[in-house]
Amino acid sequence: MVGLPDISSNLLKQVVVQVARLYAEEPVLDNPDRAGLEVLQEQLEAAKVWGLAQRNQRLSLAVNESVMFLGFREDAEGNGTGTLTADVVPSDFVWGEEHPQDPGQFGCLYRARRREVLSGTDGVRREVWTWDVWDVRPADPDAPADAPEAQRPSFRILSEDRRQDLTRQFVDPEEWRGDAYPYRLEDGVAVIPAVLYHSEPHSGLWNPWANSEVVFGTLQDALNWTNTNHAFMRASWAQRYIGGGSVRGTVTKTAGGEKVAVATEDPATATQIRSDGDGSLVIGQWGAAVDIDKAERFARNYGLRLSVHFGLSPSDVSFETRGPASGVALTVSREGLRSVQKQFAPLFRSADLLLLERASAVLAAHGISVPESGYSIEYAAVELSPGEKKERLANLREELEMGLTTKVHAVMELNPGISEREARRLLREVNREIEKEAEGSSPAPSRAAPVETDSDITFTEERSQGAPGASEEVVQETVEETEG
Repeated sequence: MVGLPDISSNLLKQVVVQVARLYAEEPVLDNPDRAGLEVLQEQLEAAKVWGLAQRNQRLSLAVNESVMFLGFREDAEGNGTGTLTADVVPSDFVWGEEHPQDPGQFGCLYRARRREVLSGTDGVRREVWTWDVWDVRPADPDAPADAPEAQRPSFRILSEDRRQDLTRQFVDPEEWRGDAYPYRLEDGVAVIPAVLYHSEPHSGLWNPWANSEVVFGTLQDALNWTNTNHAFMRASWAQRYIGGGSVRGTVTKTAGGEKVAVATEDPATATQIRSDGDGSLVIGQWGAAVDIDKAERFARNYGLRLSVHFGLSPSDVSFETRGPASGVALTVSREGLRSVQKQFAPLFRSADLLLLERASAVLAAHGISVPESGYSIEYAAVELSPGEKKERLANLREELEMGLTTKVHAVMELNPGISEREARRLLREVNREIEKEAEGSSPAPSRAAPVETDSDITFTEERSQGAPGASEEVVQETVEETEG
């Protein structure tokens, strides 16, 4: 009777798409090695890493884990050059064992992949499922010399049933095991070119039951809307009934093996009803069986309750709808998005730094040198709305007048996500522009300028003219002291 289930209201997806905003804009990377950083950024751009990171975050938040894989594509001309590659792999395509030193990452990883494999004796390649097996755990000294456990670290390609080693069809096995294994850090530690991202910190690879309430609730939410749509289509109007009589002008038809009397009605005509003659004729109607407005409010409030499992408060979430029983759109306030972003940023930052470390190992194996460590990552924050910005500006102006805050902190308040270093740089630029405008509008002095103290001279020269030998750190320290 209800018909096909309505799965258009995917609450889990709606919430995840709203809150997964860390990579809406490309993160800002920094490293003391500017030349190496530029090379890495070119490689990341070629691999579309930050675009893929958006999908990776959505998967991580929806099902708690997701894997970002790295690789390398040789130049088609075969001149020894190439570019980094990246791929987002859903967690149901991988399994493995924990790393002995980092239980949250893989020490042994199996990845399901489709490959064209030579099968049978006809020499024809057929596309089948295979397993890419990466194992960087310590070798087992007690295992036979030809056993995989003794040849770690290693990379192998196995058949779907894991009984046949297909590695030789694609790469030279000798170049991918033992001391020859190519993906290593500067200290020689072998690594898997993949990072497992988590939605929340925990010990181990998988955390399958976290936020499962939202998954089950999404199914119930779909059922709620299915029943609401069913009621709207079939039970939102009055139901008529006749007692002791029948409708004239019916046509007998056969439906499901039974004869049924069918009457064609029209709002512009009068329906003729004939009494059976055994008693009084009763004609009436019942009201609508379901109040659609109440059904819709119930479904909407049910979804609102589930959104709090992502760290959102009810005041941060709202639903928009055009009418009863229509699809709803979940929206999250900017304040709520900033709160959630602050919650997720540390966890994803640590995974992204690990990804950059893995990228350096992959590139180093192909002769491209980039820094392995020393990176910092800043994510673009959700901008303030015009109303929020106006209110904060008024509050900050009062705090500055009362001496309760500094200009640096005021800039950081008005630009969520900006670092203190970036805020100071922005203030220095503003001060330089103000000084240039003042110099251009002021007449030339007719007498000697007052003698300045050493501290005044040092500050003015280093900030405005860049005294020889004055580093950016010295300028920054001088600005800090002067502002203080």
